[in-house]
Amino acid sequence: MKEENVFIRQLKKHPLSFLYRLIKNLVFALFFFCLVLAFMYIVGNYQSFQFESQKLILKTISFSSIALLIFSILILFETGIRFATKGEKIKSLVVMAVMIFNIFFSVVCMSFSNFVYYLSEGF
Repeated sequence: MKEENVFIRQLKKHPLSFLYRLIKNLVFALFFFCLVLAFMYIVGNYQSFQFESQKLILKTISFSSIALLIFSILILFETGIRFATKGEKIKSLVVMAVMIFNIFFSVVCMSFSNFVYYLSEGF
């Protein structure tokens, strides 16, 4: 009997490309990172964080939201291509719906953080 390589078995079990899985996991990590930062900003208002700390949290929310937006759009397009070419229709539709939600969430977080940051700086 011929033994099959472990890496080949894993590729057969998970046919998605490594880069696709990596970026999809990065999107979920960025989503939770934005949630945690928003929670920290809200708690920081009640716990009297320093002004500079609040500004740093707002800047970080803005930058992570931009990264979330870019990677979500990338995964949305790649999933759309997979939807058109592969047979995994339901799974692709679910991933596309989640990515559309992530795009909406990132735009809301980015807009909110920039709006609050510029209000705190003054005109």
